[in-house]
Amino acid sequence: MREMIKLSKLKKGDKVAILSPSFAAPGKFPHVYELGLKRLQEVFGLEPLEFPTNRKVGATGEERSRDLIAAFEDPSIKGVITSIGGDDQVTYIKNLPTRP
Repeated sequence: MREMIKLSKLKKGDKVAILSPSFAAPGKFPHVYELGLKRLQEVFGLEPLEFPTNRKVGATGEERSRDLIAAFEDPSIKGVITSIGGDDQVTYIKNLPTRP
């Protein structure tokens, strides 16, 4: 059994990945998405980093998994926030790499 990793609390100036692992709602509802990005910056002082498939309606599971992997492999990113949940990510999550 693996030991759980305790993460640090986010602080002002931290970079957070913004992902759309299922439906790319930001592409369909950009006004709501932009408001969310603005709030992350102004209220919480975070630096949101947008990934390529966030606004790409119809992005493939492979494209979305690349974004997910890139976010978790980037050591400068201190948190991950999804723009929307959904059930589509179960179609590709099984193909994500695992760590020993």
